[in-house]
Amino acid sequence: MNGRLRSALVQRGITVEMLAELCSVDPKTVDRWLTKERMPHRRHRFAAAKHLQVDEAYLWPNHRQRPAHLEALRSETIEVIQGRAWWRVMR
Repeated sequence: MNGRLRSALVQRGITVEMLAELCSVDPKTVDRWLTKERMPHRRHRFAAAKHLQVDEAYLWPNHRQRPAHLEALRSETIEVIQGRAWWRVMR
């Protein structure tokens, strides 16, 4: 169970349903964040932390954050390499 997220919800007086609406997700999704310690997508982590007025790293301390620009470079590089390899095979 994610006790930090639960504690932040209680301290702010926000229900699971309210957080779900604020983050534009289903209430079942927020429940999974709480009970199964599922890792939310980046935009949802950011929105939850913003609305609960706590640091994202406090709510999900085990998550290693990469800078957004490095994540974008990684995905682009993989796609280019795969595309180039495919082109060589087909040629």
